[in-house]
Amino acid sequence: MDADVTLLDPSMLDVYEELLRAQGVPVDEWLNPGLTKEEMDTKAASIGLTLPTEARVWWEWHDGESRDSRESALGPFKPFLPLDVAIEQYMMSRDVAMKAAEPDNPPLDDPDFLWPPVWLPIGGDGGHPVVIDCSVAEGEPTPLWAVMWAAAVEDRAELASPSLGQMVAWRIEALENGAWKWDPETSYWEEENRDLLPQALRLHSFL
Repeated sequence: MDADVTLLDPSMLDVYEELLRAQGVPVDEWLNPGLTKEEMDTKAASIGLTLPTEARVWWEWHDGESRDSRESALGPFKPFLPLDVAIEQYMMSRDVAMKAAEPDNPPLDDPDFLWPPVWLPIGGDGGHPVVIDCSVAEGEPTPLWAVMWAAAVEDRAELASPSLGQMVAWRIEALENGAWKWDPETSYWEEENRDLLPQALRLHSFL
């Protein structure tokens, strides 16, 4: 593992949750209880995947949000998908890839190019999902890719973060330096100063 890549661990998520609570975010109302390893393994196996180490830490912490809204407990425009919803989006994306494959037009004739079987959505929206790469070895960082369905072939996916841990570290930085602030009266996040955001969060709004 690259020593410079932050690997997600429960202590980092404890810090993240503490910062959210300090802002007044209704964490207990909005976030689901976490999943057990056995529950995660069973769900992932239903689509032929094995969750990477960081993904198991993520969904063991909380199994996404219990509500459907443009506003998230985790930060502005930071949807937190329950694993069941992630799997539903995965199956829909694979189905779209199968139907969208263009015969005799490589690489667009290959559904596995259009949506690799190891890509599992973790955030974003339907047109711009953020996915994790489930092909990594046990204990290795889990890269996150920002996917652009409508982009040119060479621009269709961009590495957004080298690991889930790095994504959370950037979000912690945004909370600690005051770039993000929660307004309890409106139940919305405010970006107080985009210049204070880590560059990756400025480039990828759903990261």
